[in-house]
Amino acid sequence: KRSIFSASLWNSSRLTVLRGEKVIDNLGEKVYYRENRREWGVEIQIPYLKIDYSHNLSLAINLRNFSRAVKLLPGEENPYFEGSLNSLQIRYRYSSARKYPRSVSPVEGMILFADYRQFSGMLKSDLNFYQFQLGGEKFCSLPGLRRYVLRLLGIGGLNNLHTDKMIENSPESKIRGFPLFSWRKKLLRGSLEYRFPLGEIERATPFLPVFVKRVHAAFFTDAAQYRNLLDENRRIWSAGVELRLDAVFGYMVNGGLRGGIAFPLRSNRRGLFYFSLVLN
Repeated sequence: KRSIFSASLWNSSRLTVLRGEKVIDNLGEKVYYRENRREWGVEIQIPYLKIDYSHNLSLAINLRNFSRAVKLLPGEENPYFEGSLNSLQIRYRYSSARKYPRSVSPVEGMILFADYRQFSGMLKSDLNFYQFQLGGEKFCSLPGLRRYVLRLLGIGGLNNLHTDKMIENSPESKIRGFPLFSWRKKLLRGSLEYRFPLGEIERATPFLPVFVKRVHAAFFTDAAQYRNLLDENRRIWSAGVELRLDAVFGYMVNGGLRGGIAFPLRSNRRGLFYFSLVLN
């Protein structure tokens, strides 16, 4: 066993994000809202590692600022939050998940986590509230097919958020097929995936420092129950298929590409195509 103290002195990012709601711009056209997002953070981790499992305790300060990237028509109300959301975060994570060299994901074991965030005016946050989440993942390989995996996810959350503006207060609340939603008071979220391999590539690209390892896919269903900012109880549910490509970027950073289509169920929304870059 070993315990290692580590610190990430400074992480920062700046990007423009396309949101799911439409607004009227200064030319009178209905367009999707875009926001500028700046994030800074400092984190300290204290892991405790053993052969069969690990514990990790982390303490972080996260500073996030949101501003509009589209000019609105005079008098048009902005449905999204603008300002600073700064928080102190304490997170605990336990993992007994096991992944082998040719696995498409962990194939056995579980991951449990507890996450508490305090958004405070002491950190110059424009909103003051707490948020607590508790969740876990379970991985089960199919008998005789160790690379074919069932993954079950469950998350519960509590907060005391009070605002009528849409806020990305929890990336863990993402339901594929729906825009990332704001929630208050209580959140229940679940997901079931069937993951399976499609092929091993094990090739480097000729012109970019990228090594492509494998391609695999997953059938999934996501669901959530929560209260929205109008204090209305909502339930959303989706299902779809996702294609995944695992790679090593720059010969040292593991990650991959994810793309798929998600169909909102019991909803008037159409199927949504999505694409993302994941870095581990």
